[in-house]
Amino acid sequence: MRCLFLAGLVLLVCPATAHATDDAQAETLHAEAGALLDQGKLDEACPRFDDAYRASLRVAHLIDAADCYERAGKTGSAWERFRAASGAAERYGEDDVGRVVDERRARLEPNLTLLTIEVAPAVRATPGLALKVNQRAVPLDLAVPVDPGTVTVDADAPERLPFHAELTAAGPGELRVRVEKLEPRSEPVPVNQTAAVIPMVPHQPPAQPAETTNVQKTVGYVVGGVGLVGLTLGVAFNLKARSEADEANTQCLPGQPAGSPCTVATERERQMRQETVTSASSSSTASYVLLGLGTAALATGAVLVLTSGSEKHLSASISDRHVAITFGGSL
Repeated sequence: MRCLFLAGLVLLVCPATAHATDDAQAETLHAEAGALLDQGKLDEACPRFDDAYRASLRVAHLIDAADCYERAGKTGSAWERFRAASGAAERYGEDDVGRVVDERRARLEPNLTLLTIEVAPAVRATPGLALKVNQRAVPLDLAVPVDPGTVTVDADAPERLPFHAELTAAGPGELRVRVEKLEPRSEPVPVNQTAAVIPMVPHQPPAQPAETTNVQKTVGYVVGGVGLVGLTLGVAFNLKARSEADEANTQCLPGQPAGSPCTVATERERQMRQETVTSASSSSTASYVLLGLGTAALATGAVLVLTSGSEKHLSASISDRHVAITFGGSL
């Protein structure tokens, strides 16, 4: 099952065949949502449309939810669901639906309020750092579409006092809040952590780094997988080369002085030993080539995965007996 994460909104975007759905419950929830919508109870209707989608996994129900949030003036929630519906339509091969959804999403973008949490380098390196917008987890360096009204921002980490700020999204534009530091829990500090709220600025089209990150991670996993295959084959060829070298040595006549050329009893045995030596040399060459390429591919894949988020480091070493790959950094 695959899930689409959009600025803290977790929606399961999966083919209906991926797991069982409750069509009866979905239709009941969808009918209830429609009735609430007709009565003008948008705050109750929109979450009910979400429930209908979770029960059915139908793109149409997700689009109905997005339409409801748009009517309620909750542009951030509507945009997130239109984007999720676009991804689902692409996965299902519903190109016509995808084009309509993309048009609806594009019309919303000029009206969005985008919130960016700026994190100071010292805070960014804090182990276990967690960011939330309106109590929903968000990754670093992501502009989050938010609904008009009060927006809460929280930052927390183990053994640190939490950071909390409240902003007001008044209309299209950009909001920024900066987390300068998280004080240790053992030290007495004021209740309010250091925060800098930056006034709204004119609207710019929203960036979509999540898709780029996903693509980069996917490529990284594929390249890393190829690297693991290369390393496995390299080790196999290395073992084969050692075995063939040992076999070639056993074909020499016993009792020969150390370091002297190998002597065999017959011409046929000489030819057989030469074939074994040649095969061992080829296997050894293939082993080192595969180990080198495998290590490079694995390291490249790891870098692609790790650099899609916060800063990490990677080191690799290789010898004729082992290959070591080390990853490090903060999550």
